Amino acid sequence: MHYGTVVNGSEPTIDLTMISINGESVEVEFAVDTGFTDDVTLPFDIIEQLNLPINRDVQLVMADGAVYVGQAYTGWVLWHERVRRIDVISVDSTPLIGMRLLSGSNLSVDAEPDGLVTITELAAR
Repeated sequence: MHYGTVVNGSEPTIDLTMISINGESVEVEFAVDTGFTDDVTLPFDIIEQLNLPINRDVQLVMADGAVYVGQAYTGWVLWHERVRRIDVISVDSTPLIGMRLLSGSNLSVDAEPDGLVTITELAAR
């Protein structure tokens, strides 16, 4: 189970442990973005700190319609008490968690300032 908080009155956030290619861990605060269809985004300085390898070029259409062209990296995150391999897209903005990482989970948000954010793993079907 993962716990977080609603910040700025309306932004659900959660801290996750990212794992470097060398096995070192870095705590990162992510905003939960249900409109983002991939795993996560991170600024390049954190990707560089984790020493993540590039895995492909990406093209994203942002909420405002702008097209972003960049790179995706192979990353690892501690997710539901297991290390999980994920795609990390380099974007110079707030780190985001997307729907691909949330797949198989229940997201609960108390939509109020300092509200509780909870992500639990769904039972296997």
